[in-house]
Amino acid sequence: MTQEQRVAKHAFYTSKDPGNQLEDNYRHLLGIPGARHAPGPVKLMPWVEPMPAKKAVAAKKAASAKPAIGRKALSEPAASAWLQLLKKTLVRYPLEPAEMDLGREMSEVEPALRSEIERWIDLNHRRQLHESGPDHAVRLEGKDWPATAETMMGLQRMDHMLNCLLDALRGKIPGDLAEIGVWRGGVGILMRAVLRAMGDTRRKVWLADSFQGHPRPDPRQYPADRDDPHGTFAELVVSQDTVKQNFDRYGLGDNQVCYLTGWYRDTLPTAPMERIAVLHLDCDMYESNIVALRSLYPRVSPGGYVIADDYGAIAQCRQAVDDFRREQSINIELQRVDWTAVCWQIPEAAAQG
Repeated sequence: MTQEQRVAKHAFYTSKDPGNQLEDNYRHLLGIPGARHAPGPVKLMPWVEPMPAKKAVAAKKAASAKPAIGRKALSEPAASAWLQLLKKTLVRYPLEPAEMDLGREMSEVEPALRSEIERWIDLNHRRQLHESGPDHAVRLEGKDWPATAETMMGLQRMDHMLNCLLDALRGKIPGDLAEIGVWRGGVGILMRAVLRAMGDTRRKVWLADSFQGHPRPDPRQYPADRDDPHGTFAELVVSQDTVKQNFDRYGLGDNQVCYLTGWYRDTLPTAPMERIAVLHLDCDMYESNIVALRSLYPRVSPGGYVIADDYGAIAQCRQAVDDFRREQSINIELQRVDWTAVCWQIPEAAAQG
């Protein structure tokens, strides 16, 4: 993102919502006084930084082999270690010393599913690891557009996402897992990993995105989206091929991962998923959020979760969620996840509205 684009985005958010918490992040990016995170140049440690030759060859072989993903549930120690390390690898968050020793707990996990994690462990050992500089809070809170991480979500949101996924599967909540707004695919990778860890071969992970950026604002039908700048940011455009490649690098690309490619207004109303156990919305604009909720909320099972990633950060998302809950008379309390995301769980006894 250029400095000119950052200035424009900061001005847009401030004009739409002067109290917006995300404004603090753009103070940081622009070097505006009062930033919580001290501004300054960030030294990036590229994810493409080479591994030692022996490990690089092993990782390449594991990735190219593309063996079938296991169907048997992992043991609790193996699942816990793998998912903990995977989560931090996707976020590019530094590992604790004890976590770097968890590699041996993953012996029953297929090699292709471990290779990227082993890379991250290696980079941590060599202290070549953090793409947001010395301030770990940036990736903890997800207040940046990371250079190499597969998700913009910070570690706090990924912790919550993992807890929701595990709770839904352990509680046998009917339905698939759906992400609306995919970016580089990090959350979807975590979703597929949880299915693998639990030995669930029936559910699917649905990934809905245009894979060509945001739609042009339609202020006549959705006035809240007037002058929305998201379509101007090249960093938000990630192709479907790139997402598939990311899944393959983690060994998790298979027929349990399904893509809904196109504008949400065209794909979501007729999306071929009957029930949803976890619905994750990360799609910024009013139109995108309201279309997703109107199309998919009736399919969320009792006991299932709805997570709105941009609720605190983007006024259009917040308005769409609030408008939908009002029109559907949804009185379930919103749970604050972190500075931006909110979540609510459909009561077990509730009928879908």
